[in-house]
Amino acid sequence: MKTKKFTALLLAAALVMGLTACNSGNKLSQSPEESVNTESTQETEETVTEPEETQESAEQVIDPEVLRGLTLGLVEADYLDEPDLPGTTEDLKKMITKILEKRGAGEDKISEWEQLATGTDRQARNSDVAKACYYTAVYLSEDGIPKTNACDNSGSGRWLTADWYKDPKSIEWNNFIKTDSEGYSFYSRELGYFGEDPIVTNDVNFVTATMFAISMASHYSGQYVLPQNPETDTLLINQELSRSDLLLRAVRIYDSFEDPAEYIPISSLGEANVFSDDVINAAAPVPEVGKTGASDEWIGNSMENYITVAYEGTDGSIPFADLTWNFREADFAAAADLGINYMRIQIYLPFLAFPDYNEDRTQVNKAIIEDFDRAIGWGMKYGMHISLTFMQSMDDDIDGINEISGDGQVLSTKTPPRKMSKEAYAAKAELIEQLEKRYSNIPAKYLSYELECEASIIYTGTPVNTPDEMADMYIDMAQKVWAITPERGISISSDDFSLSDEEYAFWDKIAAAGINLDYHSYEPRGFMAPDQGRMVDPEKMVWPFVDENGIEWNMDKVYEEYIAPWKALADKHGVGFKIGECNPFFESWELFDKPPRTNEAMVAFANDFSATMQKNHISYCLNNPCNGPASAVKDVEPCETDMTSYWAGATYTLKTYNLEGYTAQFYVNEEYAEACYGKK
Repeated sequence: MKTKKFTALLLAAALVMGLTACNSGNKLSQSPEESVNTESTQETEETVTEPEETQESAEQVIDPEVLRGLTLGLVEADYLDEPDLPGTTEDLKKMITKILEKRGAGEDKISEWEQLATGTDRQARNSDVAKACYYTAVYLSEDGIPKTNACDNSGSGRWLTADWYKDPKSIEWNNFIKTDSEGYSFYSRELGYFGEDPIVTNDVNFVTATMFAISMASHYSGQYVLPQNPETDTLLINQELSRSDLLLRAVRIYDSFEDPAEYIPISSLGEANVFSDDVINAAAPVPEVGKTGASDEWIGNSMENYITVAYEGTDGSIPFADLTWNFREADFAAAADLGINYMRIQIYLPFLAFPDYNEDRTQVNKAIIEDFDRAIGWGMKYGMHISLTFMQSMDDDIDGINEISGDGQVLSTKTPPRKMSKEAYAAKAELIEQLEKRYSNIPAKYLSYELECEASIIYTGTPVNTPDEMADMYIDMAQKVWAITPERGISISSDDFSLSDEEYAFWDKIAAAGINLDYHSYEPRGFMAPDQGRMVDPEKMVWPFVDENGIEWNMDKVYEEYIAPWKALADKHGVGFKIGECNPFFESWELFDKPPRTNEAMVAFANDFSATMQKNHISYCLNNPCNGPASAVKDVEPCETDMTSYWAGATYTLKTYNLEGYTAQFYVNEEYAEACYGKK
């Protein structure tokens, strides 16, 4: 539950007293052979190394993300000649000066920093880095209130016990920062996103700086600036830093801030292909596709970095999906390691106008388009078909409606397809056409498009479009793509579990035009999404399951009742069919007093679901690749107080991924991953 404003002082006190921690962070040390044992988890660490990486001794290897500090010019070229020498507070002061210069701080702000920071030859600690994070954000903000678009402090879940007890002086040491008695403030992006008072103030200076700094993560690597001990969950405030350690933190500070937004016309997106023939020819194998651009061998996930709606009163931030809202190569590497060969990437179209959200929606943020470029590139690199899902319209946040129930509850802040204007459909068609020109040389087996997510024709208000008109506009979008690339796969999805004659006619027309069908399997609702009227006790959240009417459900029954009719409609017209979304136990968390999931039930459902889909030759998406409530891969180890992610009896393996530009670690539930994605 979101409160109107954090009681920051209480949170700070909780930090100092050692709030019980429940998650393990990304280990930054280069001596990784550790095992982690917790009450619910027996963990061992495995290292997954890129084949082309040169194997050198540990003494000779410098993390490639550290070397990025040389590329960025944060230090002189010889700084890493002896990377294990102590990094000093003078080094840190100079690094932050470089970051401020490169991030566009004015001379007055840089001068303030130079006067505030007292660099010496004392070895720098994470406590110094925390202060540097805070003041860097202060000087890069327009109003002196620090703000980043890295993962927010509360959303990160990193309210951790700290090792301040080792040297309490580090909390308020003023031989690096000349502190004063005034309170510190920062902008809580999560509060701002939900339309609440976003300014958090605390007059305990260093603690507030830490509250801000612990959330900061690199957009480049998706890794936290400040580490924690993976065995004790302790925030390592007093860890003394080598040169390489210090530079790694400085690189991540630099990368936690965005470049200034550059807007480009939608009409320019298709001026040239962005992938060379060499990149495409080097792509890893994926399942072949038929004449409709679809396969029955896709096993995948759904990525949701850009899908949450911004609504009236919010600050318009992009919601973070993991540590940061950007796509991360590590997610693709980990997914491929599990056997995933399909990734559905959803785009709520107004976010293409982030962060300014100007009313001219013929312009889009170039950096976000390039983020999708990278995701498609990683799909080819790791052997995954990428499906781009285009949700709603470009101007939905401008012209969007609020559907209100009889008791005044907001049912939706998005514009239903039947309410979208014909101009909005035309603008969406133009965007998709230009993107197809951009990607036209990518083979159909690596890329497809979903024109709408859950394109229901049902709308309780006064509709703008008839179902026939809706179908015609979607068919027009598809034909614009096929005029460029005839074999490109096109689909539309639905979560309708029973179809009226009018609804059937709509989907029959869509399939007859050659558009593939996609069903989102969230039935039976009494199991998948219990509400207060159809409550499922945690003890009853098992699989197979008996609903409130005494009916027993297994996957064969779910298939025959909900999935088979959609497959029959697809087969009637010779188009592809897949399950584009599914999550086991998709419950409302506020209905429970404790985390309701067990590993036994999750594995039982996943085995039953995946076996049934594979037996019937149906491609499917199950869960998110990382950090979703039902995901097999986690950035941090779930603990028993984590309502959304903790499963009783789950076991996780700590895996390290050595990528070209950085190192990442994940906790993997291998038993569940095998149930979801293994061949049956």
